[in-house]
Amino acid sequence: MLFEKDGRMASSPINQLAMQRMLINQAVKVSGIMTTQRFAPIFDGISHHSAEGVSFKTRVEEVGWKHAVSERDLGTFN
Repeated sequence: MLFEKDGRMASSPINQLAMQRMLINQAVKVSGIMTTQRFAPIFDGISHHSAEGVSFKTRVEEVGWKHAVSERDLGTFN
């Protein structure tokens, strides 16, 4: 961490660090990031186990990642 090298974080009062942490955690909670992150494993499963996901994986194995992504981005991948 940046602060570890010069000791500024270690020399900060604990109560100030605790308040900053609470403030940041509250901002994350209010912004909905935690709720959004709960969808990540669901979307990952859908994208990897759907017919489209399996087809894309097969295409990557055939032509390589860059080429398959290029086909996908150009709309030429079936």
